[in-house]
Amino acid sequence: MLWPTERAVELRGRIEEEDANGLSLAVLVRVGDLSVLSVGDLGANAQAALLRTATLRAVLDSGAPDVVVAPHHGSPDADPTFLSATAGRVALVSVGADNTYGHPSPWVIEALSGAGSHVLRTDTCGAVAVRRVPGTGGLEVTRCPEDLGERPP
Repeated sequence: MLWPTERAVELRGRIEEEDANGLSLAVLVRVGDLSVLSVGDLGANAQAALLRTATLRAVLDSGAPDVVVAPHHGSPDADPTFLSATAGRVALVSVGADNTYGHPSPWVIEALSGAGSHVLRTDTCGAVAVRRVPGTGGLEVTRCPEDLGERPP
């Protein structure tokens, strides 16, 4: 678990429902040799704060995660530095088709792509599964026909 830190909870005190996203759970999940970073509905301010934590810096020092789940369904309330720093080989945007919030934001998709992530959206791909291809180090995606290619160094 990466977020919320004890200090973040302390500073927020009693929160109103509309501010609860700042305390969304952020986790790094490792399954075998596959790593997935998911930061829930954190907005730009919380993303920037998370990026300053020693825990996330240590994670990123060992390399970017293989997969990152885009914060808050690709909401425009995102920190560009966070998106760039945490970009995995694959970025999953979990978003419903025809959602009324306008997610994902085009600039967030561009930022993730520009940082080297292969972006997959559930509104266009449906359910997506990512796995490491044994013996190759590559990643395989199911339910979305796009080729992952190689992530630039």
